[in-house]
Amino acid sequence: DLEVGYTRRGWRAEERHVLGKLGVLQRNASSSGRLLDQSEKGDKADIVLSISGSTTGGKQHSTMTMTSTDEKLILWSKEFVQSDGTQSDLEEAIAFAAAQVLSCANEVSSGKHGGLDANARRIYLNACSSAADVGWDTTQLVPMFRAVLKDAPTFRPAWSRLLLAEIGKFQVASGLDQATDQIKLDLQRDIAAARKVDSKMPEATIAEIEMTPSMPIARGISLLYEAKALEPDNPTVLGTRSLVL
Repeated sequence: DLEVGYTRRGWRAEERHVLGKLGVLQRNASSSGRLLDQSEKGDKADIVLSISGSTTGGKQHSTMTMTSTDEKLILWSKEFVQSDGTQSDLEEAIAFAAAQVLSCANEVSSGKHGGLDANARRIYLNACSSAADVGWDTTQLVPMFRAVLKDAPTFRPAWSRLLLAEIGKFQVASGLDQATDQIKLDLQRDIAAARKVDSKMPEATIAEIEMTPSMPIARGISLLYEAKALEPDNPTVLGTRSLVL
């Protein structure tokens, strides 16, 4: 389990709700971890989340930074600015982005899928953070995950996230009646490469279903049930299965 410490600098009282929201997101996520207050003596976290806050021009500004405890490296940092939304909206945006990055940090630190060097790790965590902002159009995420895989071609989580980003890119291009032939060729190539890393990768199955509109619905449902049996808590599998049903 990834142990995450946190510190606070210049927080207003209500900003502390971010930790509560983050804790809820982490409890509901498939990855495991533990949030530690850095003031707790005797606990040494694997990474530390630092949040600082200030008010400029009547708007709340918050910066979250993730630092590696052992290497003393800044792994990820992002600034959040309160726009026209409420304070709660800002807190949710911070917590959601942090949860995305922590999920990816857990994938890296577990060692289950191999490791990433410092540069690839930064790119991977930034891509995960960006995924919290881009919505349906995931086009910009594709080159980021490709850059990670160039350095770590067998890192399974990057393959699964790349395929999902390419699915989003394909859906957007199809909806805008843009040329999709090259996108499909790239996706087919990456499905084959991902299958070499994990022949039963659920995201590869979802990509194949997405690219094959002529596939009988019963066949698609059968494939999704097989994927669910392999990864029963995979949110993408569950979401796709619901849409197909």
